[in-house]
Amino acid sequence: MDFLEERLEEIAADNTGKAVSKKVEHFQNQFIIHRDYLDGLKHRIHENMKVLQYEMAGSDGHVNRDAVAIYNQLAEDYFTEDQLFMALRHEFNRFAAEWM
Repeated sequence: MDFLEERLEEIAADNTGKAVSKKVEHFQNQFIIHRDYLDGLKHRIHENMKVLQYEMAGSDGHVNRDAVAIYNQLAEDYFTEDQLFMALRHEFNRFAAEWM
């Protein structure tokens, strides 16, 4: 994401037109949203891993179904975020190719 943000800054510095400014702002906002979501997801994953480790240590390797359900949901959330970010990256690459 850092690389994309650097490219966006280059495009913004080299192109000051209104149409470009709107797209730059769009991508800035999307990058912020995705970064914030990933930070939250990372935190939720770490918390879930702590719960799973604690439960496994105290119950001969067995874990609560709720913890497993949360783990599975986190995996789905990660997969969905990955797909959304890939689509954003492709959209950005098309934009960058036009304005760089």
